[in-house]
Amino acid sequence: MTRRLLPSALLGAGALVALPASARAQVVGPTLAAGERLRASASATATTSPHERDVATAQLAPSLRGAVRVTSALALRLDVGLASTRYRTDAHRDSVLVTRLANPLLGAEALLLGRGATTASVGLTAGVPLATFPGGIARTQAAEHTYVVAAAARGYDAPWAWAVNVVPLVVDLRVAHVLGPVTVGADVSPAALVSVNREPSAFALSSAVAASVEVGGGIALGLRASAYVTTAEIARGDHAQTSLAPVMRLVRGGSTLEARYALNLDAPSGLAGAYGATRGGFTLTFERRFGRD
Repeated sequence: MTRRLLPSALLGAGALVALPASARAQVVGPTLAAGERLRASASATATTSPHERDVATAQLAPSLRGAVRVTSALALRLDVGLASTRYRTDAHRDSVLVTRLANPLLGAEALLLGRGATTASVGLTAGVPLATFPGGIARTQAAEHTYVVAAAARGYDAPWAWAVNVVPLVVDLRVAHVLGPVTVGADVSPAALVSVNREPSAFALSSAVAASVEVGGGIALGLRASAYVTTAEIARGDHAQTSLAPVMRLVRGGSTLEARYALNLDAPSGLAGAYGATRGGFTLTFERRFGRD
């Protein structure tokens, strides 16, 4: 499975959904569009997968994101979040509630192209290793389940917030191009996952390709295909995961409401994955932009 996914992952990747230049809320290309001073968003990802005979899971993972421009070409970013998971197994019929913090992600992004139909940026992101195991067999198993479900609910799309016991060091390359009502774009993010315990460090690549179209009334519809490859094992000897996410965005002035469902396609999670895997998750995001020229 890993060999078959490597070519698609290396094609680079990710972005979608946009509106005309006067109202577009970019989700590809630079985090802050030219002329924007500040962007803030709140989102929540929910899943009830896996929900099988011997394991039942429900998770809600809220997050906050912000970006602020410090010069005409440089912006700073901060992402924080957590995940609360309630689950039960055949071995433990009473449900267990677990809440774990995500790795806060700190980043800087330089705008390479900011005007016209094409936008592009390069950035660096570092994570603070808060996604760790608490110690003790039962608590560690519960924490591990929470981290795996949280990453899989997002389709393993840039899963740095849920990289366990590592400091993620990520290079973010982003580009978007507008063709009338259609937007296409790509993000590719190679990363070093620097271990903070005795486990070996690893390398990873998160990538996606996407396109969207404005359908009128401030609504845009899109589709995002993502691939994640890592030298570390994700689960059951597999080192890669692909996913597909339909997206709908509604823009009103400086505000955007986005809904997306990430569906994992292959092993270790997904339609072709093993029994008891997290198939996907639903994410709702509200975003506000300030200072647009």
